[in-house]
Parts: sequence; C-alpha cells; structure tokens
Amino acid sequence: MTNAFSIIGINPPAGHFFFLARKSPLYAYRETHHTEPLPEDLPALRMQSDIAWGFWNRVTDAKSIRNILAFWAVEITNGETNAKIHRVHGTYSQNGERTLVWPGVTFDVEAAEGQALLGTFFTLSYTIWQSRRVGCL
Repeated sequence: MTNAFSIIGINPPAGHFFFLARKSPLYAYRETHHTEPLPEDLPALRMQSDIAWGFWNRVTDAKSIRNILAFWAVEITNGETNAKIHRVHGTYSQNGERTLVWPGVTFDVEAAEGQALLGTFFTLSYTIWQSRRVGCL
C-alpha cells in the first residue's frame, strides 16, 4: 500500500483541470515506509498525468484533449516545486515592481521561467502542450 491519493476536478466546457490535493505513489510510499519502493510496490498508474487523463477521458471523449486550456493547482506542498515557483516569481517584474496581483502571472513555455515550472509539478501540462505542439493531439 502506498497511501497515494488524488482529488481532481475538471470542467470540460471551460477546458480546466483543478488539482485540489494529491500525493504521488512514489512520494507516499517513501513517506509511509521510509524506504525506496521496488517497481512491484507501486501501482501501474503512477503519474498524475495518468490519473488526470482518466478523469478527463471518463467524462469526455479522447479528442477533446485539444480543449484543455488551464491547469490549476490549489495547494502545492512539494518543497522542490515551491522553491522553483518562488524563484521564478522572483524574476517577474511588472512596471519595475515585483508585486503579484490577480490574476497572477503568465510565463511563456518557451521562456526559461516557463521551462522551470514545466519541469516540476506541471509535467502533465507540458506533456499535453508538447503533444499539441507537434500535432499529436
């Protein structure tokens, strides 16, 4: 048992995913058992992208993946991801000020900041973005 979980909401008409709370099987296993798992200790669906795809595909058809427009992370507790988010936000400047106001900031996925974020928590969005970019989806 890994103690992994995912609480995900989706809004297909708006094209939005909401990651409300989650813990990956690998992270949960390490936390629960205080050791590295063997491959057979983990479930076949290990990545959040697998779980999210299952949720999306359950209420829509596979072709509607082209309609995904946004991923929302309500609570990010991973220390490495939080550090990268804070570092990226530190590079942001609006009119010479570093104040972040609603609706937040947007980073181009081709920019260094966007790449840094996509390499952490947002792997699912990068996978979908990359697939759409090369015409796979």
